[in-house]
Amino acid sequence: MAPLMLAGRLADVERTNPERGKIDEDSVHDMRVAARRLRAALRLVGGADLEKDERRVKRLQDALGDVRDRHVQIEWLESHARSGGAGTRAFLDSERKMLAVYEEKLERALDEWSRDAGPRLAAHLGRARVRGRLGGGRMEKVLGEAVARVDEGVAALDSRLEPRAVHELRIEVKKLRYMAELLRPGFPEAVRVTLERLEPLQDPIGDVHDIDVRLARLAEFAARCSPRERQDILALTKRVEASRLQKAHAVEAALEAWRDSRAGPRLTRLLAA
Repeated sequence: MAPLMLAGRLADVERTNPERGKIDEDSVHDMRVAARRLRAALRLVGGADLEKDERRVKRLQDALGDVRDRHVQIEWLESHARSGGAGTRAFLDSERKMLAVYEEKLERALDEWSRDAGPRLAAHLGRARVRGRLGGGRMEKVLGEAVARVDEGVAALDSRLEPRAVHELRIEVKKLRYMAELLRPGFPEAVRVTLERLEPLQDPIGDVHDIDVRLARLAEFAARCSPRERQDILALTKRVEASRLQKAHAVEAALEAWRDSRAGPRLTRLLAA
């Protein structure tokens, strides 16, 4: 069962691999999601034999993520550049130049994946060995630990929604979601409840994270641009900070709903049932 699960997720990565020189927003997004799902499958199966393969997938995912993050910020900036000042337009130009740099890095990562890491993982699929209902106790344990990490991340967030804590919770929510989706056939009720609880949490946390990335880049650009451009960037920063306050209300409501429902303990009990 485990080799088939991994083979399916690896096939998704290969299917979304863009042709050389044809990197676009859709292909980057789709391949990044496929890489996340492949890593989730590798974590569920576990074993020292596959740890190096999981790290190779992470390197690919990171390269895709750097490009994807720039795509998100550039799309947002383009919507503001038409009515913005010189600073906004200069910042957009800077982000486009950085996108070109990260796309070159991604091209190299894709070459390395196609030439070495992907075929190496395909050759290792036979090493995956789990027993029982989709891995029985081991996979229940891994999924239960993922639920606990989300619970801990929710507990760690306070009203300030510190950016690092938001980022870490966002990662754990995504990991739990992808693991749960893989285990739907073996644990249909637990997965159904997991996804029902996660979806209201994932979107607002992702929105706040995107804003935090935006604020960090605005601050970095403000430190090196001209005084005339900086005035425009500081005005834009204030608008972004105001939008974060609005999005923060949605995050706080989602966190409160998770806590009130005692989602973590309930999901853990369902997994053990």
